[in-house]
Amino acid sequence: MEAVSINGAEGKRQTISRRLQYGCLLVLALMEVLYFLLEYRANGIAYTYMESYAIMFAMIFVGVTLTMPMNCQTKRLLMVSLGMILWLWVSRTVHRVHGVEAQEIGSYVCAYALFLPFASAAQDEKRQWGLKLYAWVFAAMGVLLISYCLMLIGNVLPEYLQEGVRWNGFRFNAMGHPNACAGLLILAMGATLYLLATLRKLWLRILLAVLAIGEFLVLVLTNSRTTIVFACVLIGGSVFCILRKSGWKRLLVAALAAVVLMGGLFAGARKLSDLRSAQVAASSGAEELKKSGQRSLETDMKTLNGRTRIWGAAIAGLEDNPGIKYVGADYPWLILSQHGADAYNTHNSWLETLYEWGVPALLGALILTALAVYDSLVILWYNRNLNRSIIALVVLCFLGCAMLETYLFHGGVFYHPYNFFFLLCLGYLDCWRVEIKKAK
Repeated sequence: MEAVSINGAEGKRQTISRRLQYGCLLVLALMEVLYFLLEYRANGIAYTYMESYAIMFAMIFVGVTLTMPMNCQTKRLLMVSLGMILWLWVSRTVHRVHGVEAQEIGSYVCAYALFLPFASAAQDEKRQWGLKLYAWVFAAMGVLLISYCLMLIGNVLPEYLQEGVRWNGFRFNAMGHPNACAGLLILAMGATLYLLATLRKLWLRILLAVLAIGEFLVLVLTNSRTTIVFACVLIGGSVFCILRKSGWKRLLVAALAAVVLMGGLFAGARKLSDLRSAQVAASSGAEELKKSGQRSLETDMKTLNGRTRIWGAAIAGLEDNPGIKYVGADYPWLILSQHGADAYNTHNSWLETLYEWGVPALLGALILTALAVYDSLVILWYNRNLNRSIIALVVLCFLGCAMLETYLFHGGVFYHPYNFFFLLCLGYLDCWRVEIKKAK
């Protein structure tokens, strides 16, 4: 009787802990959407106050997680994540005069720790609830970006949005930079495709299909070529996963259909982008803008749109400032400018992590990268579940985008929402990979 009582008490405690996790996750999801809505209205106030409250809920979330039973899988992820957070504190304390800011640590705690509970709940049948919740959050952000774009085209954009939402030359911009906007759009599109593969109601699937098309079209208008390429890969890969069947002939047909679709989408995207660039250039009457709208694909391919020069400056900066390798630098852009690169960041997530945090953080980022690639490939090879395959494709495509942009590993939950969704997906992928391993 005593043993039964103890087990019953333990089960009740875990139930309460699980409900606390879900409650915190729901609050954080709503806050992220609210922040996105208020970003341009509040002039920074939204960031200051909302991130403070987000940190509080994230701390509760992490604290509850640490009290729950952990398997080896979770402990491995926990060590990497806590190591990244601890090194952030060391790095920032060393090279910042006033020490590390609590908000900065908190944002990294949010980003790196929130995906862990789902890894610890490998046997929890309800764990996909968290992924569905954030898929809806990012799909909602896609709706907002589409709305902003339509209002901008129709010249009915509210005054409070006009500073942040605009045409940056010939590129749509709603997040400080067109490439940042493109990064959020490909995640929103991935989340939409995941929901499309998960839900069964016909009217919802039709709405989600229309939303995915809209997200892709707005993504094209950002003229972020790298992200457009990987968005085409994401769509083509999803079609391949839908069509693939047993037998090499059927696999070949599925692969051929995916390749043709990717090629057609990219060609159409280039045509739409060129038409919009010409339209904006013509309406402006500015010769410089006309020239900027006619970007040379050949030139961009050779220099990766100037990124090779930036990477060269970054390497030169590391040679001249060896201390960066150990603790990072407080202002990477200043070092880049001293070596002839007019850029705010290194345009590579791993190089940016090295610049901001040093080698220890880079090692953590490489471990997470290797884990993400391994888990994704295992899921794509052995799993025939469409929604899981789409999440694996989203992770791989976003890693590809991160090679040319500073999307991952070094940002907070609000400043870089890409970090959060990527790491959340990684937690789920690792769970699913373990399930496949146990089944085999």
